[in-house]
Amino acid sequence: MNMKVAVTGNMGSGKTTVCQLFAQLGVPVFYADKEAKKLYNREDVRSAVVARFGPKTYDTDGVLRSDLLASLLFSDKEALTFLEALIHPLVHETYLLWHEQNNSFPYTIYEAAILFEKNRANDFDQIIYVAASEAVRLQRLLARDKSTASLLSERMKLQWPDEIKASQSHFVIHNNDNLPLSKQVNSIHLRLLSLIKG
Repeated sequence: MNMKVAVTGNMGSGKTTVCQLFAQLGVPVFYADKEAKKLYNREDVRSAVVARFGPKTYDTDGVLRSDLLASLLFSDKEALTFLEALIHPLVHETYLLWHEQNNSFPYTIYEAAILFEKNRANDFDQIIYVAASEAVRLQRLLARDKSTASLLSERMKLQWPDEIKASQSHFVIHNNDNLPLSKQVNSIHLRLLSLIKG
């Protein structure tokens, strides 16, 4: 059986960049957020979302209006709980099937931001945490997202601090733009392979 490895990190930490480097080494990567977005096109999920939030949540082409949904969730915590209960188990189910399909590889990677917050740590054999200072993360997010510093700071506060997550991870990658990422990724890759070989 191949090893289940998770890559996590707070907003703007550079998780996706790290995962791309692992992918270049031939490691299969499962992006939880991308898979979650795909699920909104499933008929059973669409029906449940429309029943809860109304037909306005999808446009005339049947595409989810994610901005509208995000605004509804921001003002209604019960709505967020409903949506997480609907989507998260389906993402996990999709991941387990995907992992099984990739069992010829020594290990696979699951990329997700809120791994610890959702008590998912025990689902994985090893956890890699991508850490970056708050200032660096905010700078990256401002360059990437069409948002304001105050709104992004509010969203950032909802995630656990780096220190807590790093202390609960098996490996930590520092991504403050001053240490080469590829060297850190290669080192962890070799250590994971040696763990698998025993």
